[in-house]
Amino acid sequence: MLTVGSSACNMQTETTTSSNSLARTPAGLKCPARIITYGWFKRYVDVLLTFTLPALLAPGNLPYVASEVPCALVILTQRRFFSKFSRHPVIARIK
Repeated sequence: MLTVGSSACNMQTETTTSSNSLARTPAGLKCPARIITYGWFKRYVDVLLTFTLPALLAPGNLPYVASEVPCALVILTQRRFFSKFSRHPVIARIK
């Protein structure tokens, strides 16, 4: 999250780009990333847990982002699916 005036991500005029950086950022500054996804209703929750999140864990995806910058994964869903997510193996891998 980028907050203007924040000491964590204060914009400067000098920028750098390199093959190792995720995006164009002020020199030496790595802003945190927040990946947000959602699943409503059983069918979509199952797709999220079976296909989407495992794909996110492929090399070069979330593991790369997490190695480069502080990162959080936010999953929005219905309360009735909280226990399904909390005990699913893919969620254990993400944690």
